[in-house]
Amino acid sequence: AVFSDGWFHTGDLGSIDGDGFLTIVGRKKEIIVTAGGKNVAPALLEDRLRAHPLISQAMAVGDQQPFIASLITIDPEAFPGWKER
Repeated sequence: AVFSDGWFHTGDLGSIDGDGFLTIVGRKKEIIVTAGGKNVAPALLEDRLRAHPLISQAMAVGDQQPFIASLITIDPEAFPGWKER
């Protein structure tokens, strides 16, 4: 991600609604290329992570980095039942 002309360029596509809220609607490209040159399809990783009942959102990151990482959010409605297990 790079700042340019006052914008933070992440590679994501978004839209701004009438109230000024930004919603991410897609990606400019669907492949992450690691620092080692490996091509990774982030959607495959994200879909597998979101298939877990505790995960509500997932995002794979790592373009031009030596590794792939994921940012996830936990589903707060699923968590109480899960922690009782």
